[in-house]
Amino acid sequence: MRVIFVLCSVFVASLAYTNEDIQKLKQFHSAFFKCQESPATHIDEEVLTKVRNHQRLTQVPENTGDFLLCLAQHLQLQDADGNLNLATIRERIQHHEKDPSRVDELMDTCIVQKLTPQYTAIHMFACLSREGLKVGHTKVEALLEVL
Repeated sequence: MRVIFVLCSVFVASLAYTNEDIQKLKQFHSAFFKCQESPATHIDEEVLTKVRNHQRLTQVPENTGDFLLCLAQHLQLQDADGNLNLATIRERIQHHEKDPSRVDELMDTCIVQKLTPQYTAIHMFACLSREGLKVGHTKVEALLEVL
């Protein structure tokens, strides 16, 4: 169920946008639509609507991990082999979290290579979501609580 909350997080916009935030928003939307175009990573619109409306899902789509991996790859958080791009992720976390010890804690806890690239993406989004950290342009609420 936590995976669904990650999907939810991608639709929660932050209130104040800088030019950098607008570019990240455009990058996110581009990644989202590319992942939705592929049959392997497409998440049904009915599911997305339920997620947007904070409705409980009775079943999580089997391809949720593939969808989140697709997003992570298009956002350059993971490479083509599913390995985490640690420098990029650290930079993005530092953009929103100014305390260096907190950044290190998030990196150690949330940015962990798992057995599969999909599980790595799920863990990363879920952990950052639980921590309430902004990822890209969105405020990721405590979900997967994307993740």
